Amino acid sequence: MSDTATGEDEGSRIHLQTDRPLQERLWMANRVGWAVMLVLVVVAILGLTGSGGWLSHHQLRAGDATIDLPRIGRWAAADHLSVEFAPEQRGSSRVTVPQSFLDLFAIEAVSPRPSSVVATPEGHIYTFDLSGTGGGRSARFSLRPPGPAWPTSVTGFAVDGSQAPAGAVVVLP
Repeated sequence: MSDTATGEDEGSRIHLQTDRPLQERLWMANRVGWAVMLVLVVVAILGLTGSGGWLSHHQLRAGDATIDLPRIGRWAAADHLSVEFAPEQRGSSRVTVPQSFLDLFAIEAVSPRPSSVVATPEGHIYTFDLSGTGGGRSARFSLRPPGPAWPTSVTGFAVDGSQAPAGAVVVLP
């Protein structure tokens, strides 16, 4: 069938010179870029970029208490550490925050307000009065890392003398 039947003649077509190998390389670079973006989104959703996500915090057990601390923090971004006391515990409770953790994070506020704070070479010891409070009691420490830090093992968290296992913490820029 000739093009004259459709009303087109040979002179009305556009002839382009294409570089097929270059186009295929551009397509491959585009696919690689999309794969990298997908990996970054999955990493962020999992919490491996800090500031939220499933893996951004981890929990340590110290006796009957649970300590929830950041695994991955962001430089100058607000974060938190919380201590969940045993429901049946009465009186006062002492929480030791180790110096190795205080080297990575600055504590900006504590809620509820502790009845006393003692600074020692090993860290800070916070005493909380648990009498007269019901149900799920916890203490929340507002944190902010002053700078980036390589993965660091943090040991020395304790609640009422019960030591928690070591935890790893990294602060991303």
